[in-house]
Amino acid sequence: MNLLLVSLPEPELEETAEEIRRKFGISVHTFGINLTENDAPEKVYDWCKVNRYKVNILVNNAGRAGTAVFESSTLEYNDIRIQLNIGHWFV
Repeated sequence: MNLLLVSLPEPELEETAEEIRRKFGISVHTFGINLTENDAPEKVYDWCKVNRYKVNILVNNAGRAGTAVFESSTLEYNDIRIQLNIGHWFV
């Protein structure tokens, strides 16, 4: 199967895509976006629609564990972790 990779817009995204292309000989497209943004799900959906991508299988591997202790973290930091791991993608 071909792949659509969605991740932070960093060099590793395209490097990973290129490695998969070489190793498996498949088509791999990338979309760099910060998935903690509230409108990220809509932007990903719009990107798929504009590019006429048909998604057969979705693997939601987005997550953020963080290195701070939950109880001593700021509310904003904890909210970002929760929203990315379980939150706004399914609202």
